[in-house]
Amino acid sequence: MEQITEISIKEISLSGFRNQKEPVSFALGDVNCVTGHNGTGKTTLAHAVAFAFYGVTYFGEQKADRLINSESAGCEVKIDFTDQNGVLHSLIRRRAGSKTELIFDSFSVRQEEINRFICDKDTFLCILNPFYLTSFGEAKGRELLFRNLKTVGSEQIISAMSEGFKKPLEGLNITEPAEMLSDYRAGIRRCDEQLRILEAKRATLRETVQANNAECDRLNEQAEVSAATVHILKEKQFEGLNLEDFRKRRDILSEKLTSAVNSPTAVKAAALEERLKAAREREYVSKFSGEIAKLDTELTSLKGRYSALKQKLEGLKPGSKCPTCSVILTEDLFTSARADISAEMRRTASSSSRTDGALCFARPIIPCRKPAQFDFTTYLVGADALIGPYKFYRTFPTSIRRKSRARLWSIERVRGNHPKGFPGLFFLLPGVFFLEKQKENAVRSPPFSEKRKRTGLKNLFSF
Repeated sequence: MEQITEISIKEISLSGFRNQKEPVSFALGDVNCVTGHNGTGKTTLAHAVAFAFYGVTYFGEQKADRLINSESAGCEVKIDFTDQNGVLHSLIRRRAGSKTELIFDSFSVRQEEINRFICDKDTFLCILNPFYLTSFGEAKGRELLFRNLKTVGSEQIISAMSEGFKKPLEGLNITEPAEMLSDYRAGIRRCDEQLRILEAKRATLRETVQANNAECDRLNEQAEVSAATVHILKEKQFEGLNLEDFRKRRDILSEKLTSAVNSPTAVKAAALEERLKAAREREYVSKFSGEIAKLDTELTSLKGRYSALKQKLEGLKPGSKCPTCSVILTEDLFTSARADISAEMRRTASSSSRTDGALCFARPIIPCRKPAQFDFTTYLVGADALIGPYKFYRTFPTSIRRKSRARLWSIERVRGNHPKGFPGLFFLLPGVFFLEKQKENAVRSPPFSEKRKRTGLKNLFSF
């Protein structure tokens, strides 16, 4: 069947449709005017056309049951129309309950066939009801218009414009006018926003310039006042002064300074400074090094001997061989051998203690190269060495402790560290090393009246 592109409705027949319960017909011409009061059926004719062609209301709603008269079991709408060739056609749509019957020119057809040889529902309703197009979104309405309207080129549109509109649009590629307008409007909004920002910045800069000009004027005034003050002070700077006399005195003092620098006394002082520096940097070697090494060897030997005796004592049992004479030990011999080994261990331990004590007193003697400037860090080395053996030192008789103090002070006097002029180690840490909480014992010779109870360190601390 040929595509129908034009429709001219000649007659509309209704039965059981809305307020028309009984069959009724309306003949139409080329131009028609429908008038009447509210509820008399003006909109019913528009609903009848939409229902006959597509089974919907005038507004595109699918609720066709609402179009059936409340007192009728069904409805029927018949449309007689001519096409673009003047051929008369008849379209009937009946609905009873949920069943719908569509008859076109005495043939039963489906809705898809009507859509194919007439047009789709949306296009038909937009022609019948222009307000139907406004219910679409932008994308759907745009697609509907592009599908049905003929495309007009931008050149054709511009050629139809007046000269005032043609000139601004020359050279532009207008393929999508809506998008182009949207972009231009967005650009105009951005320009307006930037213009407002620039206006605000210009106002701020204008205020800043005014403030800077005022500050410059104030500073210029101050500079003029300062320049005048400087000029006055320069004029008064040398009033009442004899500059020539000052120059002569400067020359005399310069000559005296040069003579003092090159004098024999200055040269001698420089040489003494060099010697003092070399003496301070010289590494100290103690004269007790040999004695300390000897005592170390002796102490190591005594410790080895003590360990051997301890092993013998631990392995000693009745009935075993004596480790000394290889005799089988009876109960009596076991007791005697054990007592002998224990006595020998005590003697060895006593000798080891005396040797260890001698080493404890000999090692912490620290030299001081700066009697006038005491270096506390240097003496702390000796302090760390003495803290451990201090308890052992307290076990010595008073006479040996006094004699050891006198011996150490004699060594300090030889080095030039006199107690009255140089506090040294003993005043810095009273009560920890040799002073026993009385500083005065370090500055006088201790008495030797007390009887010596231990004499193992006699030779080392004798004068």
